[in-house]
Amino acid sequence: MKRCWVGLVLWAGAMALQAAETVRVVSPEYLGYIDKAGRGYYADLLFKVYPPPRFKVVIEIVPFQRAQSMVSVGQAEIVPSTNKQPGLRMLLSEQVIDMDVVDAAVLPTKFPAWNGEQSLAKQRVGALIGYRFDEYTQVHMVYDEKSSLGGMLHMLHADRLDVVLDYRVDMQTLISADPGLQGIEIKHAVFRRPLRFGFSPSPRGKELRAWFDAEVQKLKANGELRRMMQRYPRVWPQAYPE
Repeated sequence: MKRCWVGLVLWAGAMALQAAETVRVVSPEYLGYIDKAGRGYYADLLFKVYPPPRFKVVIEIVPFQRAQSMVSVGQAEIVPSTNKQPGLRMLLSEQVIDMDVVDAAVLPTKFPAWNGEQSLAKQRVGALIGYRFDEYTQVHMVYDEKSSLGGMLHMLHADRLDVVLDYRVDMQTLISADPGLQGIEIKHAVFRRPLRFGFSPSPRGKELRAWFDAEVQKLKANGELRRMMQRYPRVWPQAYPE
């Protein structure tokens, strides 16, 4: 009888594992948000919204533009931290997950009187490929995207750029480690824009989005979403979606 019971338990476990719905997530690595080890605010949120044994969340780290494209054509179901992308078919969550708080690296001698977003007018502004920060503002900039944040900071220091748009922690880490970048100053929260999760434009994607929106609404109501964000120092308090 005991052997029969053990056999039934093992069979039930195997069936549950077999029946788990795989949810494929593709994303760049954002430290504090999502990484290849499945850690961070976005990763915690995904595992909370799509828990085992019903779901099996699989995270693959890929470049930003590739992640967007894979979800658009149905090669993956979810991409975190996005907005509407021109030319891509993607369903966006109704629920805002956090605010994209974008910072600016400048030389203080270039901007003795910083005036926030308006200071970007007619300036040579750089950002990483795929970030599309020029779509965040009506201010006209001479905007260009490049592949290396460190390279852009060196261009800034050499007066080949006026502003680099990225995130304070990442820029400050590079500046602190490189004597050739000393003197660069970080201006915080130049832009704040709501971010959502993107879903495949398929029947499966629609189902996952509906489930996601319902679960996230509960997490906001009971305070769990804010607590998730507070676990990670790299997630700024200003990023909470009020």
